[in-house]
Amino acid sequence: MVERANWLKRPIENDAFGKAILSKGIPLGTIKEWSVDPRVELPGGGKGSVFDTLEDMDYDDCLETLEKLHKVNIDTI
Repeated sequence: MVERANWLKRPIENDAFGKAILSKGIPLGTIKEWSVDPRVELPGGGKGSVFDTLEDMDYDDCLETLEKLHKVNIDTI
């Protein structure tokens, strides 16, 4: 999604996967912040890269993990 937004100049909120993330209650600002691959608190403890955490996941697993990341990091964003 990040690559599509960048290369196609497509706003995240107009991207199908971006819409799915937003529908999970994750704010656009958080999605944009995570699009530069910051280190975040991980659901299992510790800190890690957003991109590395989501790497090689399918659609549903990625959405589920994004929800968990959001819950863990809601107070730090």
